[in-house]
Amino acid sequence: MAKVIRYVGRESHFKGKTLFEIAANLKSCKGRVVYRQGFLKDPEKTFVILEDVKPNLSNEDFKSGTVTGYRVFRGHKFDRLFQINSGMKQDWHLIPKAEEAEFCKIDKVFQVVDTRPSTMTLPPVMAAKLKSLGTEMSQLTEIPMKYPKKKGKRLL
Repeated sequence: MAKVIRYVGRESHFKGKTLFEIAANLKSCKGRVVYRQGFLKDPEKTFVILEDVKPNLSNEDFKSGTVTGYRVFRGHKFDRLFQINSGMKQDWHLIPKAEEAEFCKIDKVFQVVDTRPSTMTLPPVMAAKLKSLGTEMSQLTEIPMKYPKKKGKRLL
C-alpha cells in the first residue's frame, strides 16, 4: 500500500528558485537580469542587474550568501550597488540573454506625487483662544503647513 503524503499549512506563494540556485547554473552571473514574481504586480518594471553572487559554501542547500547588484525600482535606475537581502526566497526568475534587452527597456517611470495639504484649518479651540487674545492672528482661519525635507531620492 502506498503512503499518502499530506501537506499541512498554507500553500506557498513563491514560484521560482533562489538566487543562489540560479547563480550555480551560470558561468558568470555578472550583468545578468533577474526579477522576483512579486515585482510584477506594479505596472512599472522592477528588476536587478546582478554584479556579484557569493553563496555560503558551508551551507549544503545553497540558500544563503551575499548578492550585490544594481536595482531598477519601478522604472528608476539606481547608480550604486545594493546588497540583495532576499536572495534566499524561492521567488527569483532569470531572464534569458536573448530577451534581456527587450525586458530592460524602461517605458514607464513611477512619479512620486506629494499629496499632502499645504494649509490646515485652525482647530476651533485655538481659533477662539486667538480671538480672545485679540492678536493680528485672530483673523486667520488656516495656517500654512511645513514638512521636514527628506535627504536624497528615497523610493525604497
